[in-house]
Amino acid sequence: MTPISRVVHATKWKYAFGELLLIIVGISLALAIDEWREDTEDRRTELEYIEQLIRDLESTEEVMASVVTDNALADDAATRLLTLFENGQYIEPKEIRKLLWNKSFLDNPVPVLGTAEALVATGDLRLIRDSSIRSKVTQYLSHARDYRLGSLYDLESSYASSDTSLSKIAAAHGVIPTRRRVEGQIHQAPNVEGFLAHSEAYAEVMQVMLLRREFSAYREEVAADARELRELLVVYVMSD
Repeated sequence: MTPISRVVHATKWKYAFGELLLIIVGISLALAIDEWREDTEDRRTELEYIEQLIRDLESTEEVMASVVTDNALADDAATRLLTLFENGQYIEPKEIRKLLWNKSFLDNPVPVLGTAEALVATGDLRLIRDSSIRSKVTQYLSHARDYRLGSLYDLESSYASSDTSLSKIAAAHGVIPTRRRVEGQIHQAPNVEGFLAHSEAYAEVMQVMLLRREFSAYREEVAADARELRELLVVYVMSD
């Protein structure tokens, strides 16, 4: 090979190497850009999830607080009934009938879990980069669904049972009217004294009071759980 041929051959290899290097750099740059775009999109989605989760937690706190007023009349009626049973004071049939009616009202909402459930169900929980935050979200969801809701449903069942039993005793004493198909009850004169002296009725009223206090504690605990996670998420977002 002549000197000129060697120079030409070397030049071709130099150009080929240069082109290969450009291709490698181009591919690497394209991959880096794609990775950056993917990371940016994941971060945007993470923030959207966290912001929605914070709104859900705020909604849970707000609704737990708002029903305190809604339940106040029923709470007062239950307290008044218990006082009547314990003091044995007379009350007009229409008044005790009103108390029995009012105490039946019960509004106990469930926590708002839509975003937390979506995060876990879709696998998007992985988008939350902090493992401790991911753990807190799953713990909150599990506790809310498996413990809080289970306790709520048990309380509601017990309350319905006590409320029904108390109504039956009141109807048996003519304090509240029964349906016409129950023979002899609809025209019975109200026996308020007998009703207030009935030991089983007293026990049911005490149970109603106890359950209403447990409902109140449930709402406070659910709100506290939501507030704890919300505050943690707010700090996480602000510290990023």
